[in-house]
Amino acid sequence: MMIVAVVRRLIRSLTWFNRRLLMRVVGGCLLLWLMGFGWWLFSLPPVMTDAVAVATGAAVGGNDALASPVPSNLPPNLVPRNLVPADAIVVLTGGVGRINRGFSLLADGLAPRLFISGVHKKVDAQQMAKAKGAVEAKRRWLDCCVTLGYQARDTIENAAEVADWVQKQDPPVAHLYLVTHRLHMPRALYLLRQSLPDQIVITPYPIADPYGRANWRFWSFAISEYSKGLAVRMLY
Repeated sequence: MMIVAVVRRLIRSLTWFNRRLLMRVVGGCLLLWLMGFGWWLFSLPPVMTDAVAVATGAAVGGNDALASPVPSNLPPNLVPRNLVPADAIVVLTGGVGRINRGFSLLADGLAPRLFISGVHKKVDAQQMAKAKGAVEAKRRWLDCCVTLGYQARDTIENAAEVADWVQKQDPPVAHLYLVTHRLHMPRALYLLRQSLPDQIVITPYPIADPYGRANWRFWSFAISEYSKGLAVRMLY
């Protein structure tokens, strides 16, 4: 309330000309924001499915990223159709369906390792297996091929946690898939790109958002992600 009162006093203290100038500036900034939001929404990557060919340009970073697929010890017949085998799958928690999709890609043989960043501190591997169904199958994956990250509380910390995990991997990670919701992907991908070495290939694997465009929550999520994306690009 105090901030609103101060703003009102400042506006009242302005001359008629300065008020008009201020309104034009504010209106121009709002118009630019709306135009940018529309462009951002239009340019979002398509939701990834097994039928989408990553080789058409989904990979980001690295020189000649997909000119030759990253070597993998995975049998070619286990890799989902049209997807290039990678060294790791990274899932950022925080939305419905992300972890399940990560497990599915691991089970399909897309990569031999799965890292889940941003796991709640009270959730252990056994609880996660029970929560996501197919307990025995997921428990086997959790025992051999899945690492849970407990340090991240937001997307900025996700990027730092993933970078720390990647740095410790042996054999090293040269190519990874990033799994998160479609609206979250641009900001997550930007932050991860800033945190990892340029030679590491990051292939975005956006999944369907939890809400459709007819739901007001979709627009709230979209506006939030666009605004946060602008902020991180100014700060990082």
